Amino acid sequence: MIDFLRLHLSLIVIWGCFLASLFLLKNKPWKHPWTLFKYYLLIVVVVETLSSVGLRFHLMATSQWLYNGFMPLYGLFYFYVFANIIKLKHIKKLILVLSLTFLGAILWEGFNVGFSTFFFRTLIYVSLVQLFLCGLYFYSIFQQDEYADLLKDPAFWFSTGTLFYVAIVASTSIFFSELLKLQVKNQIPLRAILVVLGNVIMYGCWIKSFLCINNKQTYITQSYSQR
Repeated sequence: MIDFLRLHLSLIVIWGCFLASLFLLKNKPWKHPWTLFKYYLLIVVVVETLSSVGLRFHLMATSQWLYNGFMPLYGLFYFYVFANIIKLKHIKKLILVLSLTFLGAILWEGFNVGFSTFFFRTLIYVSLVQLFLCGLYFYSIFQQDEYADLLKDPAFWFSTGTLFYVAIVASTSIFFSELLKLQVKNQIPLRAILVVLGNVIMYGCWIKSFLCINNKQTYITQSYSQR
């Protein structure tokens, strides 16, 4: 049971979110950023599946290089989504600068520590930027004049899930060595449990955001057909 939780639960959650995006976002006439989720999650499940299968069956010695290659897409995806859901003046220019700085951090760490060693510093940097952008999103909500039902807003669920996940990932990255020493029942590192928890929260919130989009799309379709 512990091996199942350690090796498969995160992967199952990610696959579940990907399949939910295919079902709930199909034939969606809405513009970006939501149509991008299906393609992003496809790449995520490929990376996570390759890593899980490769390490379990000893097809690769390490998957750090795989995650390093995925990191630019990871960061730019979040920057792109936040650039479209944060309704503040000059937000796109700010995120463009943050994106260029992020790519520069990847190159700097790659040439200094090697591209086969996981980019912990860059991950911490992008995690802090994500937390900052989550804060800007929630700040932008309070700046809006019109009323919005946040529980029906897909952007709210995306930001909430991201906030919890990134806070956990940043914490586990900063205290990586210490968390590896802490184990539950002397079998599974506490860090692995926290990462699984972060995945469950974030991808669960993302599925909720897809449901919000699907419900809104269904409502519009029904209203149009009744005219």
